[in-house]
Amino acid sequence: MFCGHCGKNNSDESKVCSNCGSPLKKPVNVGAVYSGGLASENSAYNSYTVNSNVNNTAYTTPVNNAVSRSAILLTTNRAWWKMLLLGLVTLGIYPLIAEELMVHDLNLAASRSDGKRTFSPMLASFLGAITLFVFYFVWNHQYANRLGNELRRRGINYKISAFHFWIFGILLSFTIVCPFIYLHKQIKSTNLINENFNRMGM
Repeated sequence: MFCGHCGKNNSDESKVCSNCGSPLKKPVNVGAVYSGGLASENSAYNSYTVNSNVNNTAYTTPVNNAVSRSAILLTTNRAWWKMLLLGLVTLGIYPLIAEELMVHDLNLAASRSDGKRTFSPMLASFLGAITLFVFYFVWNHQYANRLGNELRRRGINYKISAFHFWIFGILLSFTIVCPFIYLHKQIKSTNLINENFNRMGM
């Protein structure tokens, strides 16, 4: 064992230098430190990494469910009888506002998937008046089909289409009851889409 102070070679059992009297320190076995200490730490690290990968917990980004859901909650409790009663009380104003909101809800829920936007029903009524109701019929035809398409896209077991509009809303409108059947289907479709949107998002 060499003295770190004077360089004198001493026996391995000596604790002080026989030449200068300086304390002797045993040399550190670098290989032993690496293989014992660091290697064990690396082993522990590797063990953690392997176990983490087996359990599918390593490098997994937590999923924030709030991101996939919308912060906006759409109305899900509309009903045809509410529209009828409030329409009588408000002299027809409430149904116009309610239908505007229903179209707004559909655009919010469906536009990112189908790339479409449904016109304002008030605008459709105005354009229908100046086109001998042609635009109004086309608007309702497309609106009913879009509701049906969105129901299917979301896997909701309820049906509405342009067929229901033409049969219940137009051809059988003289029965008075059938237009309310179509209105019920229209409102229920919107409620179901809104409920699914509130739970699942876009």
